[in-house]
Amino acid sequence: MKILVVNRSDSRGGAANAAYRQHKALLLEKINSKFLVKEKFICNDDSIIKAKNSNLLNLLSKTDKQIVKWYRKRQSLFSTNIIPNNFVQQINELDADIVHLHWVAGGLLKVEDIPKIKKPVVWTFHDMWMLTGGCHYDNYCNKYKVNCGKCPVLNSQTKYDLSYHRFMAKFTAIQKIKSRLVVVTPSTWLENEVKQSNIFKGVPVLTIPNPIDNTYFKMSKNTAKKKLKIDQRKKVILFAAINSTSDKRKGFQHIKKMLKNINIKKEDYILMIIGADKESNNDMLFGFETKYFGKLFDEKQMNIIYNASDVCIVPSEQENLGTVIMESLSCNTPVLAFNVGGNSDLISHMKNGYLAKPFDNTDFTNGLLFVLNSLNDIDINNYKLHIQKYNGAGIAKRYQKLYTKIINQSL
Repeated sequence: MKILVVNRSDSRGGAANAAYRQHKALLLEKINSKFLVKEKFICNDDSIIKAKNSNLLNLLSKTDKQIVKWYRKRQSLFSTNIIPNNFVQQINELDADIVHLHWVAGGLLKVEDIPKIKKPVVWTFHDMWMLTGGCHYDNYCNKYKVNCGKCPVLNSQTKYDLSYHRFMAKFTAIQKIKSRLVVVTPSTWLENEVKQSNIFKGVPVLTIPNPIDNTYFKMSKNTAKKKLKIDQRKKVILFAAINSTSDKRKGFQHIKKMLKNINIKKEDYILMIIGADKESNNDMLFGFETKYFGKLFDEKQMNIIYNASDVCIVPSEQENLGTVIMESLSCNTPVLAFNVGGNSDLISHMKNGYLAKPFDNTDFTNGLLFVLNSLNDIDINNYKLHIQKYNGAGIAKRYQKLYTKIINQSL
């Protein structure tokens, strides 16, 4: 069988990393897989195909983004995928048996072009974008269950706004392709959301988690801290996310409330923040020594940081199957998060981390104290169990079984 995996890029983001890991896992299982992307950063892999006219695609994507700027008070990421391009023709030219879409928002694949894909489609969702009129997480508005409009993410009071029209475009497109479409979600939470979606009624949906990169490995905390030139006597608190301090959904506001009021000896701790630069020359945040790493895409460096950390904090207000959580647990570093989205698929409460009540800052603070006081009791077997559950070979075999059923029309 020939599989074409499609994503906006081959790395630099949770969805991109997940798509590439899945693609590599398929290759290791001797499955003929090609990876089509608009942005290619991994130059030494010939199985990755960079789209034709990528510069033009980039320009059209920027044009796509300009449409949303009319909504000056919008609250978070919103993708329209309304601008025409030739990307669907490139998908069809590669003539795979199955087209496996991942993250194609940001103007990569025009919504109206989805039914033009000639082969059966498997689509792994990494957020809620295809369920909605354009937002990637609905901030609990739940309008996607019926129809979008008066979009709170756009801060719109108009019934027939951009979200309404893009929702209807998605609804129409999916009706045309639903007989040859299967949706895969990495978390049970997102599977349940898809099943409640007005757009995807009658479309098969199942959960297959993202594979973890087995090159992440456990090293001693002392070794990792030494590499980062961190005082080994201090405990490290990690916060890592894309646009970590500026995207409200990522929850930095909850960290600030917690750190401001927590009753611990702050000079014994270091806070590390990935995904943001410091806002001033001050290296202290509410009395905590703070190291900012900016945007970081070096996986080896990330691996060292995870291992150097004593706890990883993920305060997201909505989350699918968090890559940061998966990678942190793979380094046997416990995770504190709110009990939302797919977090409970990964975190066993008070075993390999703590699931706080959403969005109870008292419980969130209690969770950090619990983890910091229980580091010696964290289940040491969690690392092996976690790797086994999300092992690339196992995930690839589950996809191979799905592909075979689709090709044999036995789903």
